[in-house]
Amino acid sequence: MSYTLEHADSVASQLEKLATYNVHQLAGQFPNLDFWLTEAVHALHVLDDYPRRFKLLHEAQERWVNAHGTVVSEYCHICGGRCEFGPQRPNPPTRISSRTTR
Repeated sequence: MSYTLEHADSVASQLEKLATYNVHQLAGQFPNLDFWLTEAVHALHVLDDYPRRFKLLHEAQERWVNAHGTVVSEYCHICGGRCEFGPQRPNPPTRISSRTTR
């Protein structure tokens, strides 16, 4: 979700700059206002839609692993190579907190 957050932050940053412009500067930006409002609406939609998209991603990966009997060998921090107790079924995708991606 890093791309999503970076995009939303960029749009928010631009809107904050516009909010601090002097009147004469803002007048020059007025023709672009529709563009920035559309960008803000799009960023909100992408953020709101993330849970649905992640659910689809999660389900698709689970189907693939089940259909193909996928197994992976984990990295062993003790011996520095493939774990001798593997290979095993891969972990399902997990959501990463937005706090850890910034």
